[in-house]
Amino acid sequence: LWSDKDLMEVGSLAGNDRFAGSVNFYTAHDGLQRLAETLRGFPAAIPDVRVIRLGEWAENHSVGGLEFTLMCTGIRGQAMARIRMRQHGVGELGEDESVDFLTEVEPSAVDRFVGMLSLCGPRPGAEARLSLVCSP
Repeated sequence: LWSDKDLMEVGSLAGNDRFAGSVNFYTAHDGLQRLAETLRGFPAAIPDVRVIRLGEWAENHSVGGLEFTLMCTGIRGQAMARIRMRQHGVGELGEDESVDFLTEVEPSAVDRFVGMLSLCGPRPGAEARLSLVCSP
């Protein structure tokens, strides 16, 4: 969305069969690269849990944040994503809004997502998509 010499603004949209949300947040220029490196090679074993936070989570900030967790646990080794988004001070009342949901992911989709993230860099208009498994 926006970039200067120190930060870039990132927009994120996510949803599953029941919940959806969007958030804009600021991160360092290497924020998306750090996300890609954290997720690279997922899952490496069972269990495998990877968490990264981007943006701001403190209540006194006027921007939002994204927390992205990938986990592969249990006997079946099912891969799941937990996505938490929070936008501070939304609308005329200045209320915080948030969404928090789980959804199944395919490890091969994570690999493709990591590849797209690696190409994004701090350039406006760059895009990366993680395909989620939705219920029939």
